[in-house]
Amino acid sequence: MYALGFRIEIISTPFGGELNLGIFALPITLLWIVGIVNAMNLIDGLDGLAGGVAFFAVVTCFAMSYVRGQTLLIVFTAALGGAILGFLIYNFNPATIFMGDTGSMFLGFILAVTSVKTGQKGATTVAILVPIVALGLPLMDTALAFVRRLVRGQSPFTADKDHIHHRLLRLGFSQRSATLLLYGFCIALGLLAFSLTLSRGRETGIILGVLAVTVAVFVRWLGYGAMRVAEWRKSLEQRRRNRERQREVRLASESLDLVATREEVFAIVARLAGALDASGLTLVMADGAVLSRGATPPADEPGAARCTLALGEGRGAEGRLEIAWRDGREEVDRDDEIALERVAPALTTALRRMGRQQAGGAKVIPLR
Repeated sequence: MYALGFRIEIISTPFGGELNLGIFALPITLLWIVGIVNAMNLIDGLDGLAGGVAFFAVVTCFAMSYVRGQTLLIVFTAALGGAILGFLIYNFNPATIFMGDTGSMFLGFILAVTSVKTGQKGATTVAILVPIVALGLPLMDTALAFVRRLVRGQSPFTADKDHIHHRLLRLGFSQRSATLLLYGFCIALGLLAFSLTLSRGRETGIILGVLAVTVAVFVRWLGYGAMRVAEWRKSLEQRRRNRERQREVRLASESLDLVATREEVFAIVARLAGALDASGLTLVMADGAVLSRGATPPADEPGAARCTLALGEGRGAEGRLEIAWRDGREEVDRDDEIALERVAPALTTALRRMGRQQAGGAKVIPLR
């Protein structure tokens, strides 16, 4: 796309100046396209949300293309907008069809390159800010996700349930009402982006000020802006625990390569379970042998959670590992699931080495 002319080479400032990116044009263009592709993928968490966000961004691109007389982009964005609208009829809650990763990433790619093209003739405005504002919701959600996960010591690509739409659901919104609210936010951003196309000098500064206040109020209302000292300490503590969890997974995997008995296997797994704050641990072998420590709560006990780690598949299954928590959680923490999934191959191999002939993969099956 860069070779075909879809490039971010000049960034205009609100006061008429320009910054020529030179050799940085290629990496910035690359980051823009990849960033929008992933942002659209991350925002696809509710029925109709990604499609609606894409539709309003396409409408904004259409309006900018019309003002600038970009005939080909007018036709292209009109066709894409119509296609998205037809899809939304069946994708809005309750949805009967879904776009999946392929659909959301395709829309992200098209929006990224289209917005670059519509902004290339906007040298008199903040050209790069126009598509940024038009795609403000997915970009904001992605930025918040990356910062949140890095502060917690997690990989930026680790899934969680703290996206903007998750916050709205926890505030009491239904899927439909949360989606409509975010549609309204996208419409507001689209109008601000279009206003930037027509603004000059001081007007641009006023629009950017309105944008900053709007985003700040929205973010704080969602609870992201209420990070006080105690909450920062909690995030830092979670970061420390995540690092300890990763270290324990690495040590457990390495140690399992050296053990010779099932009791040694269980001791290693018990140490890992302790690092995960588990209250109960049971290792069931394929031949019926059982090693257990701690109490396993009933499936319907409030404030308790359980999961099963299946070791192997089919007739060659090596057994299963049952883990339980009684610390008030209602479901298994995703970080704990990931830790168990990572140690599972070494655990399966160790048990196979002690008598089983066939080893398979491993999968965490949450029971509660």
